[in-house]
Amino acid sequence: VFSYKIKTPLLEKEVQRTYADFEWLREQLVLKYTLRIVPFLIKENNLLYMDVIDKNDSEEIMEAKKIKYLSNFMEKIIERKIFRTSPIIYEFLDLDDEKFKKYKDKLNKNKYELNVTLDNLRTNKDKIHCEINQEYIKSADIFNKRFNKLNELYQKLEKSLVDICGVFKL
Repeated sequence: VFSYKIKTPLLEKEVQRTYADFEWLREQLVLKYTLRIVPFLIKENNLLYMDVIDKNDSEEIMEAKKIKYLSNFMEKIIERKIFRTSPIIYEFLDLDDEKFKKYKDKLNKNKYELNVTLDNLRTNKDKIHCEINQEYIKSADIFNKRFNKLNELYQKLEKSLVDICGVFKL
């Protein structure tokens, strides 16, 4: 758990959050603001490979580098008004650990319910699509039958005209 202090011209907060909480925050922002670019956050297990931390660093230096990296991440988020004014950010920075955990659980539950609803919608869409296809096939069959009937009538009319014209030929 990090003791994380953020200072910007707009905001000064200190919160205790895990690295996973920051990853969760970014995921929530990506989900909520789908047409916005959310600052990138390297997964914690990739920090070493991305040269954020060094394997030769002491534990204290590694933690300090992580906190600096997370501070930069939060600074980039808070620079953008749309994120700065987001309820997700306020909850992330204002709630104590227990309330924040409940807030996360609530959002994750809503996300699950939304996914279930979307799955139901997809299933219903497939049913509707199938019903529409069946109606289309019925309509196409009716159209073909009517077209064939009209075509038969046209051919009879054309034959009758040829017969009539043949009678009047000189």
